[in-house]
Amino acid sequence: MAVILERRFGPPLGEALRGLAAAHPGARLEVWCFEPAAARRAAEAALAAEGVRLRLRAAWKPALHALLEDPPAPGERLDLAPPAPADLGPARFVQEPWPAPALFGRALRLAPPVPCAPVAEAAAEWRLRRVGPEGSARETRILAPLRRRPAPGGGPDVLAACGWVRATARDGAILRDGPWETPLETALAAAFEALGGLAEAEASRPDRDAGPGLDIVLRLEGAFEALEMHGFRDDPSVDLAEILHEELHFAGLEIFARAFGLAPGDRTLRAGRIVPVVVPASGEAGVRLRVTARRQRPAAARTRRAPGAAAGPGERPWTAAEIRAGLGALDGLGGAARRETSLRGRPIEGRVFAGDGAGVLVTAGQHANEPSGPPAALAIAAALAGERAACAVCPMENPDGHALYARLRRLAPRHMHHAARYTALGADLTHLPPQAGERAMRDGLAAELAGAGETAGGGAVLHLSLHGYPAHEWIRPFTGYLPRGFEGWSLPRGMHLILRYRAEAEGRARAALAAAAAALAGDGEIAAFNARQLDALALHAPEAAAAQARIGPVGVAASVVADLPVSAMLITEAPDETVEGPGFTMLVRAQVMAGLAAARAWRSTVRTPTEA
Repeated sequence: MAVILERRFGPPLGEALRGLAAAHPGARLEVWCFEPAAARRAAEAALAAEGVRLRLRAAWKPALHALLEDPPAPGERLDLAPPAPADLGPARFVQEPWPAPALFGRALRLAPPVPCAPVAEAAAEWRLRRVGPEGSARETRILAPLRRRPAPGGGPDVLAACGWVRATARDGAILRDGPWETPLETALAAAFEALGGLAEAEASRPDRDAGPGLDIVLRLEGAFEALEMHGFRDDPSVDLAEILHEELHFAGLEIFARAFGLAPGDRTLRAGRIVPVVVPASGEAGVRLRVTARRQRPAAARTRRAPGAAAGPGERPWTAAEIRAGLGALDGLGGAARRETSLRGRPIEGRVFAGDGAGVLVTAGQHANEPSGPPAALAIAAALAGERAACAVCPMENPDGHALYARLRRLAPRHMHHAARYTALGADLTHLPPQAGERAMRDGLAAELAGAGETAGGGAVLHLSLHGYPAHEWIRPFTGYLPRGFEGWSLPRGMHLILRYRAEAEGRARAALAAAAAALAGDGEIAAFNARQLDALALHAPEAAAAQARIGPVGVAASVVADLPVSAMLITEAPDETVEGPGFTMLVRAQVMAGLAAARAWRSTVRTPTEA
């Protein structure tokens, strides 16, 4: 393993603030930084004792922080108007207060955006109007500290969250009002530079697509705050450590894609893994960054737990052993085992069930950090096999990703961990070469079902691909706020269904989609959950909500794909990343309900000659 970079970035907050006070003697200082609220209040008290007039504010999601620190008093009503800069528009500023409206209910209203000067010329500000129970009103401004920076993977510059200093003299004159480089920003820039060096070196290798990729680990330690918002119904997570994981991982993918000559978001990138490990620690030591890299090796052999009774859905993501045990439990229904080997040498297991009618393939775990799919896939397969349906299942398509996900969850069980999303090579499963085990398992099961169904069901196969997505806001505030290439997934929208089909299968494919949506809409808990999340989407991302097609309270999308490898594919999307407890159980149930309804509708509309 090579240590690419190991460095501490400072100075600590107190020392940096004393430097600012010395540069502006007697001035009142307002400073926006990334330290937690407790550290900010402690620094204010310490410098007040030294005669410094100081107010420290949060530099990330500043509107939400301001509302949490000064919530509406009893009987008070707040109107928050986002800015709409001429060079940027209002979208990010409308979303950024999430989830404050859900927290404060009728006490907080998002007012129409206010047009303002370009961010390139003046700082953007929210306008907050507070109206007391007796009708008195006062207005304050909430600064959005932003600066232009180069996008890590190239392209147009981005507006990045940044430190900021406003120094006001006793006579009211503004002595300074602009960006202030914080240790965290410097550390991120150093991480991007280190990734750039690794990417250029890898891109110059003649065998870069043939040999094993890299395992890159970026360990970042510092005082990173997780906001506590008790009483919020769904998933209240707003955690700077999680945000930094997302920034480092996806910026790394973009940097490597650029070096390899690929477009940002190209899922054919085969550079290996980029794994951020972000650890909250004391801020007294500043921010520490350690970047290491090594060539990938096969996973160490592990003793496999003997298959036993399948665990129930439970209230947490399943372990690999539990998934294997659940798959083994299906053998009593007559399943034939199929096995491949992952890029890192782990087993990929499936089962095929001979039966009647058109085939149904059920897969899960393509993206290993989407945890509601594996237990749901096993439940769907068990039900279909019990009905003597021709079906096949692979509940853990990406075991290398699942192993990484398990390790990362031990550090932070409520984080999204997108570093575990793709395969060990860094490419999405569908973009691996056909001989790769992950790809071979899926293709083989689909081909086997289609071949067996040539006489029994016309060769028509429905692929149920069970997926998930973030249960709370997914953002990259240091590189433009909305996650590049995934903007539409930045806010949860409930259970969501995506249908792809060949033209000749349109009728029965749409029947399967309608059945899945109807099943979800018919469950009161799931329907209310969907409606709640779609209402929040309409509030914070009105354009995305307006463009969202629906069947009842279920968001849907459908498209013809001429070269689809099966007759139709229904992708279920559950907002499951980071969810545990009863919410996880509900999402597994939703996956099962949608999958079974779609499969049964598909089989009822594709009948064999003997069934007709």
